[in-house]
Amino acid sequence: MERFDVLVVGAGPAGSATAIHLARGGARVLLVDKARFPRDKPCGGGLTGRALRHVPCDVEPVVEHVVDRFVLRAGYRRPVARASTAPLIRMTQRRRLDLHLAEQAAASGADFRDGVRVDELVVGDDGFTAIVDGSQVAASYLVGADGANGVVARAVGLGEGIVRGVALEGNVPWGPLDPEPYRETAWVELGVVFFCPAYRKGYYESEVTKRILEKVSDEPNVQIAYPHTVSVPFSKTVPHAVVPAATLPPSE
Repeated sequence: MERFDVLVVGAGPAGSATAIHLARGGARVLLVDKARFPRDKPCGGGLTGRALRHVPCDVEPVVEHVVDRFVLRAGYRRPVARASTAPLIRMTQRRRLDLHLAEQAAASGADFRDGVRVDELVVGDDGFTAIVDGSQVAASYLVGADGANGVVARAVGLGEGIVRGVALEGNVPWGPLDPEPYRETAWVELGVVFFCPAYRKGYYESEVTKRILEKVSDEPNVQIAYPHTVSVPFSKTVPHAVVPAATLPPSE
């Protein structure tokens, strides 16, 4: 049986940052994630000043854009824009950021293993045991960084009462869109779930996505916004909420 001081489950920013701090402090750390890196994750691609104050390593190698302007709009009303003389957000992608942080954890001395399952997690009086990728490991301390629905939350009895949590993200090429309104700018639309079915082949056709949005569209105070004039099987639509359909390439 392998023994570690700390088992960190989940190699997102929280898990990797924790592993970096612990490894630098001399702890023997096992950092694991069920996904094979690099992998995409929704949200978290904007690093604010507060995030940068807490990140334990340099992230400039994965920064793609620097944002110094903010546009906020609620319910399609008039937007409010503010600019700053200092950077507000550094933009990256989770597939790049998370891989970078996990690599920094490994460089700091943590044992990083991706693409492995954690099963049979047992909480004992003197520590924790688990089956990691088919082999048993033991740790004095456990860090659950695998989310509210992760194996750690289930093992220790946390997260009960969570009904649903949905995050959808689309990466859209500039194509025919004018990039100028978005250059070095963060747009935040409140009160709307945006869904762009034709930007990515197969995305709209996903039965899983359809089932999720069918459930979400029935929740109170939720609107589904479609930038296309397409026939969709959902109850609440706001056509042309993002960009006019005429500016988009034909659906595949």
